[in-house]
Amino acid sequence: MRQGHKPSDHPRPGDGQSEPQAPAMELQEESELVFSRAAVREVDRLATSEYGLPSMVLMENAALGLVSAVAEVTAHHDDPGVLICCGGGSNGGDGLAAARHLHNEGYRVGVLMVGPASSYKGDAATQLAIVRKMGIHLRSADEANPERTLAELASELGGPGVLVDALIGTGLDRPIKGPMAALIDAINNIKKASRDGCKVVSADLPSGLDADSGRPLGTGVSGAVRADLTVTFVGLKKGFTAFEAQEFLGEVVVWGIGAPVELTRRLGEPMETTEYPGDVGADQEDWPDHEEESVGRPRE
Repeated sequence: MRQGHKPSDHPRPGDGQSEPQAPAMELQEESELVFSRAAVREVDRLATSEYGLPSMVLMENAALGLVSAVAEVTAHHDDPGVLICCGGGSNGGDGLAAARHLHNEGYRVGVLMVGPASSYKGDAATQLAIVRKMGIHLRSADEANPERTLAELASELGGPGVLVDALIGTGLDRPIKGPMAALIDAINNIKKASRDGCKVVSADLPSGLDADSGRPLGTGVSGAVRADLTVTFVGLKKGFTAFEAQEFLGEVVVWGIGAPVELTRRLGEPMETTEYPGDVGADQEDWPDHEEESVGRPRE
């Protein structure tokens, strides 16, 4: 099993390294387990309430998984722009924390907020406040035309090398309508129209996908974000075993966020009991070709 690298171990944009480094992701032991939406929320809750792990620590660990993923999929770009779409819950907080780290690593970062700053709660609000103080480029999506705001931000970045989807996490259990559904379509359209091969990295699961059923819940054209790489936290989600989820997941890598293994073993279901039709990315040698907040941190 490969050992993971810290973000600082990756070549920074403009370092001029001709050879990409070996993939940094490590398939965690938890990846042999499959988790329902309720089980993931319980892992987060108990990690905080029973073991005393601050929810912000879990968020920071999740963000480092996104940073490693961005480093991998942009390894052949000299100066990649990174566009991060952040919802107002913990999933968006993961994206905002990743924006900080990527900015510190020298990436050109732009963040799309799905609403006003006042709509961000808990740890996500804290992360947003830090990002604003750091001067990272932020845009708030126009509720009437979020696609235009996303396109403008992408243009301001000179065409992103990677787009990070941190809109909605495992808490989604009802159809997505309105601006959020439009944003999901817009993300997929940017990926499709990119001449330079913009890659989409989803945080925890592609936004719009039901964590338990694997069904796309978006009411737009796409239904869910079509990721090239999904960095899923704690373990594989139950919905990933559904055949209809495969076209949205891309390659899947499990990233541990520091939750005690006693919790994950207690609450996860063994992979042997679940039929999983997709590929877990970190088992592969080849990575993608470069052509409301409460106790714990329920991911929304």
